[in-house]
Amino acid sequence: MGLVVSIEDYRRQKLLDGKTALERLNPLLAEPAMIAIHPRLVTGRLDALDFQTRTLRLYLPNGRLVSATYDEDFEPILLENPRELIQVRGEVVLNEDGSLKQINNVREIIEVDASPLTVESFIVDNAKRVAAKPFDFQVTFEPDEGHYMAEGQFNMLVSGETREELADALSDTLRLLWTEYVASDASDFTEDAKSLRQELLETFPEIADAA
Repeated sequence: MGLVVSIEDYRRQKLLDGKTALERLNPLLAEPAMIAIHPRLVTGRLDALDFQTRTLRLYLPNGRLVSATYDEDFEPILLENPRELIQVRGEVVLNEDGSLKQINNVREIIEVDASPLTVESFIVDNAKRVAAKPFDFQVTFEPDEGHYMAEGQFNMLVSGETREELADALSDTLRLLWTEYVASDASDFTEDAKSLRQELLETFPEIADAA
């Protein structure tokens, strides 16, 4: 004999029991599962192209393959990067287990470029600080994580999902360092902070028109 649970209101009128619960639940169970669609930037190696259907196939870092349809405008960059890592931004459809199923409405295709980032100047407080000599940050790309890392002077380590975001993060960090160590009162600075302040001033000694 099974256990039957009944839910009643304050007047002891039945609101829900095993039978009515099933009656309400069955239509919900019969409804098809909704397809989860999320905007996302997906990284993978360009594995194949079908020019007739304008479909590309990406080999993902986890070993799976995923397809995406693209506009004709993206063909030049695809032809320039056969079997290379690319980043595809679009609407991602997921499987029930949360894994990637396909990419629709591709809006952007970006080649992966891990060449060094050269710093010549940055803008802070409406002024352009110009480097005495341009210097590089070494760039790496992590396919499994799908993001860039840049490491270099002033013990800086920054990251970004795209190379453009990486460059923006680099400029933002330089602005932060300048504000904290150069534009601030140095009377209470530690010796390390004073050394960093001097290094920043020597690296960016010139001011130019920000426009």
